[in-house]
Amino acid sequence: MTGMGLPDKKGTYVLITSVPQMKRIEIGQLGEFDIVPGFYAYVGSAFGSGGLRARIGQHLELTAAPHWHIDYLLQVAEPIEVWFTTATQRLEHHWADILENAFNFRVPIPRFGSSDYHRSRASHLFCSKRRPAFAWFRQQLSEKFANVHAERYVMAEVKSWICTTYGTQFASSVKPPHDCPICLDERQFVNWDGQEWMTLAQLQRSHQNLVKAQGPGITGIGTNSKADCLWLNQYGNHLIQRLE
Repeated sequence: MTGMGLPDKKGTYVLITSVPQMKRIEIGQLGEFDIVPGFYAYVGSAFGSGGLRARIGQHLELTAAPHWHIDYLLQVAEPIEVWFTTATQRLEHHWADILENAFNFRVPIPRFGSSDYHRSRASHLFCSKRRPAFAWFRQQLSEKFANVHAERYVMAEVKSWICTTYGTQFASSVKPPHDCPICLDERQFVNWDGQEWMTLAQLQRSHQNLVKAQGPGITGIGTNSKADCLWLNQYGNHLIQRLE
């Protein structure tokens, strides 16, 4: 993957990545951290040779010897899009402040990407459970900066993956998870073809939810054929039955 769809002009950017499963990684001198599933936004600047195209391209080239903090994160995170501007102002810290003050973001690793600055607790990495909305970010810029226009470059489509054996949905990501923890249990059945996945969009196209009274005080909730159905009685007790 390269940054060929980005301009070679200088500017400021936010790299949005997706992490589907929890991983523990070591990030240089910052130490070890648990990277939880979700979306991560890294704020950077590209005022060197080659501009945005070269800088993002460097990020996307996996290396066996990580140097920058973002290199370590990209060993477990999948890049999905870039928000950028070619404005000549140096806006890196201002953009980081916008994300830091947003209610849907949190700082997962203090000093990530900003250890060479004097603000000891500052970070240029932010985490969100849901995919960040570019429209929201562009609105924030229009309210705070005159004549600064951001653009969006999408690298990959993010999907919601569901284990077809157990029906468990995982965090949204570009690629399906490596495995389903429930299916790894030796007591759990996995078909002869091995671990299989379907997306939430595929499920929505081929199935429909069912809510049906099954008897006095018992309601069935399921997803049409070959799905687990949850029965609820008047006492709130749960019974699970396989529908065929």
